[in-house]
Amino acid sequence: MDPKPVEVDTFFARQPIFDQSKNAIAYELLYRAAPDAQQAMGDPGVMSAHVAVSAMLGMDMRTVTEGRPAFLNVTRDLLVGGIPENIDPKQIVLEVLETIEPDAQVVEACRQHTARGFTLALDDYTDNDARAALLPFAGIVKLDVLDRSMAQILEMVRPLREWPVRLVAERVETEERHKACLEAGFEWFQGFFYRKPELMRARDLRPEQLRLIEAMQLVQDPETPDTRLGTWFKGDPTLAYKVLRMANAASLGARNIESVQHAISIVGRSALFRWLGLLLAASFNGGGGTRLELLREALVRARTCELLASSTGPRQSGHLFIVGLFSRIEALLGVPSSTLADRIGFPPPVMQALVDGAGPYAPILRVVEACEDFQWDSMLALSSSAGLRPAAIPAAYTQALEWAQTVGRGL
Repeated sequence: MDPKPVEVDTFFARQPIFDQSKNAIAYELLYRAAPDAQQAMGDPGVMSAHVAVSAMLGMDMRTVTEGRPAFLNVTRDLLVGGIPENIDPKQIVLEVLETIEPDAQVVEACRQHTARGFTLALDDYTDNDARAALLPFAGIVKLDVLDRSMAQILEMVRPLREWPVRLVAERVETEERHKACLEAGFEWFQGFFYRKPELMRARDLRPEQLRLIEAMQLVQDPETPDTRLGTWFKGDPTLAYKVLRMANAASLGARNIESVQHAISIVGRSALFRWLGLLLAASFNGGGGTRLELLREALVRARTCELLASSTGPRQSGHLFIVGLFSRIEALLGVPSSTLADRIGFPPPVMQALVDGAGPYAPILRVVEACEDFQWDSMLALSSSAGLRPAAIPAAYTQALEWAQTVGRGL
């Protein structure tokens, strides 16, 4: 009798893939079954891959990838016989790992998958790669460019030009390497270069950003009376109007809001502070798809931190939201987040996390950062010190992705 399958938690994170204009056009999804979960019988590598992919494909992929294609690493077992029949081939790119030997079964499986409409990507392609036998079925070839000279990269690219494949440069860490790969003929790019785009440099804040910082200072200062807040917001018609709209939503459609001050009292200072932080982060957007992706990442990180804080009990989840959000401001603005945090005057625990990587909020931030960077072992170790259940992390991350889509459209 076959062993009864068991439910296994799955961790996953996504990394964007950019086109030549630096617009995110797909996401690679990296996944791993939780090592502390109960294991099914059989080969652990194969079984965990089965469970992980089943979990990934069982999710709402439009939430995970915002409607973009998902690149999924597949094992030999999955490639040969484990891709569910009900999966839309336009949703998934099957990424054939470098460890897969292209034997007769694998070649036939690739032929069948492409006939169904799947796109195949050959991951980490190298010189004299045995998977050259799969090039007739591949639509994408990915090359690791991190530790190779441009001469070596061009030598690898040359024979691939004979095939109608799209070239993806992997592990692009700098803007300079991105430009070199662009000149070499790569069409798509993947790596951490987008986290520090070339145009990001220290610069003066715009007047509207200074106004938002001033508003955050006033809102988070307990010595600021509500009357002063009302007067300040009335001096900025655009913000005042938005606060009134927020109050209408917060009061479940009540229409008897008497003043801006009354609206602020309905919304509450914590929610108002959080909302101002979102507006400030969004104000740094502009300048291409990498900036937009940075804003998406900031929103997802902030919300994940907030949700994880809530799951641990009586913590300041609103403060964790700000910690997560402003930990990505450095990349958006081009100056250390500590500089901006000091200017706003965050509460001490927030400052500790952003400036020193210490204090009560730092552990959760470290967990989320490890999740984003696919450092699974570190994430599990950190989750213990942060008082988190490992199973709570993927759930919070998935909820954060969905929330960020909704909020991002509004911003």
